[in-house]
Amino acid sequence: MRAPRSLLLTLAIAFAAGTTLYSLCWMYYVRQPAAALGITRTTDPGGLFMTITDVRPGGGAADAGLQKGDRIVGVEGVTDDVGHELTAKLFRSRPGQRLRLLVERDEWEKPRELSVELRRPATGTAGPEGLPRWIASEIISLYPLPFLVVGISVLLQRPEDRHAWLLAVVFAGFISAAPIWQFEARIDPRLAPFMFVWWSIFFGLLPASFYWFFSTFPAPSPLDRRVPWLKYALAGVGLALGLTASGIVLVAGYRSLERTVGSLMSGGFGEMSGAGIILLTYSICGQMLGLASLVMNAFGPPEIRRKVRVIVAGSLAGLSPVLILQTYAGMRGVPVETLGVGLWQASVMALFLVPLSFAYAVVKHRVLEIPVLIRRSARYLLVRRGLVTLTGLAVLGMTVLFAQAIGALFGESGSSAAPISLLAGAVFGIGLASAGGRLLGGATARIDRAFFRGAYDARRILQALAERSRTITGRTALAALLEGSLLEALQPAALRIFVRDASGNFVSAPGGSRGGDVRLEAHNLAALGLPEDGVHIVAADDQEAAAVLGGVMGMQPELVVVMQGRDTDVEGLILLGPRLSEEPYSSEDRELVAAVAMQAGVTLENIRLAESMAERMEAERRATHELDIAREVQLKLLPQKTPVLATLECAGSCIQARAVGGDYYDFLDLGPGRVGLVLADISGKGISAALLMASLQANLRGQYAQTSADLERVLYSLNRTFYESTATSHYATLFFGIYDEDTRRLQYANCGHLPPVLRRRNGTLERLEGTAPVVGLFDEWSCTSREIVVAPGDSLVIFSDGVTDALNDLGEEFGEERLLGLIQEHPGDSAEALMQAIITRVASFASAIPFDDLTLMIGTGRR
Repeated sequence: MRAPRSLLLTLAIAFAAGTTLYSLCWMYYVRQPAAALGITRTTDPGGLFMTITDVRPGGGAADAGLQKGDRIVGVEGVTDDVGHELTAKLFRSRPGQRLRLLVERDEWEKPRELSVELRRPATGTAGPEGLPRWIASEIISLYPLPFLVVGISVLLQRPEDRHAWLLAVVFAGFISAAPIWQFEARIDPRLAPFMFVWWSIFFGLLPASFYWFFSTFPAPSPLDRRVPWLKYALAGVGLALGLTASGIVLVAGYRSLERTVGSLMSGGFGEMSGAGIILLTYSICGQMLGLASLVMNAFGPPEIRRKVRVIVAGSLAGLSPVLILQTYAGMRGVPVETLGVGLWQASVMALFLVPLSFAYAVVKHRVLEIPVLIRRSARYLLVRRGLVTLTGLAVLGMTVLFAQAIGALFGESGSSAAPISLLAGAVFGIGLASAGGRLLGGATARIDRAFFRGAYDARRILQALAERSRTITGRTALAALLEGSLLEALQPAALRIFVRDASGNFVSAPGGSRGGDVRLEAHNLAALGLPEDGVHIVAADDQEAAAVLGGVMGMQPELVVVMQGRDTDVEGLILLGPRLSEEPYSSEDRELVAAVAMQAGVTLENIRLAESMAERMEAERRATHELDIAREVQLKLLPQKTPVLATLECAGSCIQARAVGGDYYDFLDLGPGRVGLVLADISGKGISAALLMASLQANLRGQYAQTSADLERVLYSLNRTFYESTATSHYATLFFGIYDEDTRRLQYANCGHLPPVLRRRNGTLERLEGTAPVVGLFDEWSCTSREIVVAPGDSLVIFSDGVTDALNDLGEEFGEERLLGLIQEHPGDSAEALMQAIITRVASFASAIPFDDLTLMIGTGRR
């Protein structure tokens, strides 16, 4: 059961007060001036002595005779906890005072007491590197401020949000990560227990809270889904560390905690104790796993990517330098600061990117859904009214820094340093203010567009979307483009895109974050009375719309946008839930979405038409492929070789006008010395005629196998079978002859076919006229047969109407007269030569594509 908001708000206020107090104390104490010896040193883990690692020329230590390698074993007569005592003395002393140090040196028999004059730290603005370091130090002294402002602001606005609490704890951990031990002697004894208990708890929880937040925000990462218990385990370790350290502070004092931590973490990785290795591993793993979870979420669905993309960039850029330095220093067992002051300062300043990226994401992308009134007020205060103030403060700050830098260059003792620095600062400030005033007008407009007017971004994004949608060629890409752009521009709490399927209903677009799993029936949408185009605003009390549309989104949509094609058909729908900002959709929003939907509808229509065309082309391709196969099969049904007879030379050919045709010829082997000559022409064209041709051939062979002795009975049975197995409009003309090479006699029946031509050796032409009706058209059917003798030198030409009906460009038919004349022109030719002559003449006559199959059978009598 969730705690009431009032209790959570009270806890949030208490947490904010504690974090604020700690941050203000840290910023106060870190900025307090301190005196310096002019040395760098390392402290023994037990605090018994300090070793001097460097002596700065011109400092008090150098003038007193201190050297590199000396060991400080006493401060003002105190020999216990020397490191803490020296820090305390330096904090409480001022430049110009002297400090008594007990020093050991290898060549000395016993320690000597040296008096050292304390001077200002050498890290001021003097020298080429002084000014940048001084500026960096001033910025770092405000280190807790951005973490405090962002974390507490979000928590106070969303005290019931778990992620807001996690973010506040993470940022409190970042604040606690700032060094505190180097100025612990400056802290008021009354504040010290609070400061070190707070530091112990939240610094100990930092790795665990960092991982917990990024493994669950804005959605569980793949790592958290695989090992959900890991965040609880790390939290347990962090809480145990924090409570243990707090107990040490409260019972034994914070100096005992300092010595305990120092002894655990001293030395390199190979020299650490087991507890030290555990602490280092816990710290590094928690932060590394948190970053890994954040990066994993950056590759998630579009809504999650939108929320974390700025945070990912800011966190990686801000945390990577510190993590690398901490890991390297931990492995070597040295303080991070010793790796280089400039490097350490740069890495600390990079941490500012973490809270700044969160602040940008909260205001710009509504990551934690801060109420719209708060965001507007914050933007108004920080942008519209704060622009002039910030500009003035920036000019003033830069002027002061410039004046201090000029003063430092001239030295502090010169009498002319102050007037020169003031004059230079005044001139610099006037010039800077003048330049800033000229830039202020343009900056105001740019900031107003970028931050204060969200509608500008929405308009720009949606206009770009309308342009880009024209080049999309697939539903998946279009849906992904629409979803990403609409989420970025309008920030809806939910978004679904539907496209029309082949049945006229609507399915969730495959490119969306939940594509392909939801279906809307067209009749249900029709019952809602949606407009055929434009934007429909769904009323909050529209129960029917809630019943039909609410189930597909998990909430009732606020806008239903119709995507219509050029032919007025609805191609798709866009359902938009309420905006995360709690703002209503403006009229400009609706107009922009309607324009996008209109362009997307045309694109969807083009995609649908392209898919239909592609399907037709694929069907045609498959049909062509199947026709090629059918052509090969049909060609196999035609004679593959001609019979060899002693008294008759035979030749045959079938040239199809299409891939497959209805003409058929065959040489039937009827036994020794007997051959059947068959040529048939099926009514119709194409596949149907080809199928009937195959059926006719099978029937003819089957019938003749049963009654091979009687030609008339064979044809009678063939007609009966063909008539019963085909439609009444289908028939075939057929010439069937049986040649006996011993007698040279040809018994034939002509069933409605064009009369073959028999050219006698003396040039006389005879026609083998019809002896029966066409096959398959009549139930009552009769047939007679006739006989002729094919003498040596005679030529028999059996042909289909593809020969005589061939047309030239003038529309003239080749005709029987031309055929008869051609036969007369080739007396005595072989069967093959005569057939090729006819084919060549017809082909040259008919220049157009043949309309009908051209089939020939030639028989010439041998001598």
